[in-house]
Amino acid sequence: MLKVFLLSTSFLTINPMVITSIYYTVVEPTNNYIIPRDVLRQDILAKRVYGGQINYHEYDGQTFHSDEALNEYLLKNNKVTTVLTSSNPNQIIKNYEHMTLDSKKIYDVDLNNFQQLYRDAFGNVAYSRQDALNTYTNAGLVKAQYSYDGFYWFDTPEEAKINEKYKMKINKSLYYIYNNQYYNAFNDQDINTLVSLMEEGYYTNLNQSLLGKPLVNPIIHQGNSKLIYDLLKKDLQKDFNGDYYNAVTKTETKYQLALAATGTNRITAQYYDQNNKLIKAIDYNAGSSLTIELTGLNVKSGQELIDYFKNDTWNEEWEGPPSIGRYYKTRDFTGSYKGQNVKIRLNLVPRWSYGGGKTQAPSINEYNIIDQSVGKIKLYANPQQNHAQFLDVTHEKKGVFSNSNITTTEKNQFYDIWYDHYFNSVLTNFGSNNNRQVTYHDIKNGNYITNPIFNNTKGKGFIYKDKAYDVNNSKGYSQSLIRSYLNWMPIKAKLLEKPVVRDGQQYYQLRPDFLATAEQLDKFLYLEGNFQTKLMYSYSPDPDISDRNGRMLASTLEGAKEKELINKDRTLRKQYLAYDVFGNKEVTTSSAEEAIQQLTNKIQLTSKFVHKNEIKTWNAKVKRSWDLIISDGRYVVYRIVDPNQTGKFIYFPAQDLALAAIKTTARLNYMVNKLEKSVYLYSYTTQSKELVPFVFYDNDVESVISKIYQYEQWT
Repeated sequence: MLKVFLLSTSFLTINPMVITSIYYTVVEPTNNYIIPRDVLRQDILAKRVYGGQINYHEYDGQTFHSDEALNEYLLKNNKVTTVLTSSNPNQIIKNYEHMTLDSKKIYDVDLNNFQQLYRDAFGNVAYSRQDALNTYTNAGLVKAQYSYDGFYWFDTPEEAKINEKYKMKINKSLYYIYNNQYYNAFNDQDINTLVSLMEEGYYTNLNQSLLGKPLVNPIIHQGNSKLIYDLLKKDLQKDFNGDYYNAVTKTETKYQLALAATGTNRITAQYYDQNNKLIKAIDYNAGSSLTIELTGLNVKSGQELIDYFKNDTWNEEWEGPPSIGRYYKTRDFTGSYKGQNVKIRLNLVPRWSYGGGKTQAPSINEYNIIDQSVGKIKLYANPQQNHAQFLDVTHEKKGVFSNSNITTTEKNQFYDIWYDHYFNSVLTNFGSNNNRQVTYHDIKNGNYITNPIFNNTKGKGFIYKDKAYDVNNSKGYSQSLIRSYLNWMPIKAKLLEKPVVRDGQQYYQLRPDFLATAEQLDKFLYLEGNFQTKLMYSYSPDPDISDRNGRMLASTLEGAKEKELINKDRTLRKQYLAYDVFGNKEVTTSSAEEAIQQLTNKIQLTSKFVHKNEIKTWNAKVKRSWDLIISDGRYVVYRIVDPNQTGKFIYFPAQDLALAAIKTTARLNYMVNKLEKSVYLYSYTTQSKELVPFVFYDNDVESVISKIYQYEQWT
């Protein structure tokens, strides 16, 4: 009995699936139909699909189709081994071209083979703790000082005596008291210290809106950073919510429509790539739906999108002979399909006519159309909207077609994020002066630290770095140091107009109980509110003495005279100052040795354990840099057998370098071959209509035939 057997092969390419069928006449056995080997061989050679070239390796009599497989084999068979060492691999590279390590410098990790070394003051190796300490300080860095009052110290007893006998007198001056410390209002050192304790602040005068339009009422504020942050945030919100909001936001909408046919109609959707090549074609009958995503639109609502889809021009075409067939409507759109820019062709198709003329094209109103668009709004730091300036984005949701489709909560959140960035990156960005501190000397000379964006040019106004202090001297209103100095200027000018002459010299009535010199007025630190100066007396050689603890100060003249009497009965004192090489000092009245001991007790030495074999390689007469120590930790290095020296190894800092080296060596010795072969795909349809793919290499068709026979259980 003769049967006709269908042998079907198929293969996938970027085109739609192509099915080819070949008919053969074969003899029917008892239960199945055997395809002769020659027939299979011819069909495989004719229908195989070329898949390209693949690389593979042959090594140790085995085949490896990837570097990873070969690497795994090499590691599993200990062709590359690991060594635990105390040597830093980066310090012992011998050959940078091949990244091999110096095997003589690979030291073990046995703690018995290590010695503790220390880092000296100059970054060199010291062999003992005391050697290291001696580089920080020694007897040559100790000096003696002398004093009668314990406040003013001199290098010789004679200088101390001269100061006590001829320079000491009763003086009075003005002080600010802050945190129980005394700060002289005329002493530059005290003034700088007190100013440094004040809060960071800003002095702002903004004359333009965020979009650069002149302001009727400039925004002027002074105070500490938090106060300015809060005040400007309140002032700028209305400006942000206007036109500026639209300038720094961008809406991204996915224009999506869900389409469904009714009755006997259907929709055909065809997707084409940029080269007008068909990617996909799908039919949707009644009961099913599709969703398309359109691009290049600028509609402001879901209804506007539906109207655009329904009302713009649909072309009418037909298919079939004159007596039968149908008319249908078609239209092309630009859109997106699986993330790819495509052309979408939609056909609105009625049922096929089987006589009596063509079926008329359906109306667009016979289809259900629902807006499924979703959108989100992006926020940027400024109107340029560069990618690097992206700040935030709303959640993707329906109904977002423009920047106005935002809730009050979302808009307030946008403002919070935008303002925080604007304050920190723009308003308070002083460029190269970001870390520069405000000093009273700069303020007096008008050398303000200016924001380069707001530098009083083009009508923008200005922003200055400032210092702020609390006028209530506790928790109260923050006052600007710049503002205080500007307030002091007219007061100073009036004082200079009315000099007071005492003993032939001119003074100025700064306070009812204090006459100041012109020099003192120039130096004076003027603070307001509860920060009032206090008149203090001292027995000292300097009228504007700096004495933070108030040891030499008295609140009354009588108190100062008492200090004078006590001081005249004092004997000469001696103290020792020990300095280290960095200028740090320690003071004691005991001895020079005690001063050195106290100073060295505060020095925190750096030490590490170094391998003794490494130490042996050093020249003890030459300073050794601490940074050049090799055995400074625990590391893993990798080694392979040296093919040129029996019993020797080659070391590498990384496993991949060792693997690459062993494969290179094997190729040079013809132990490993890197080859290429062609790969093919053949798809075989079984007697049960199941499609089975077979992959084979080069012309190894016989292996596929054998697998098919084995699969079908043919003998």
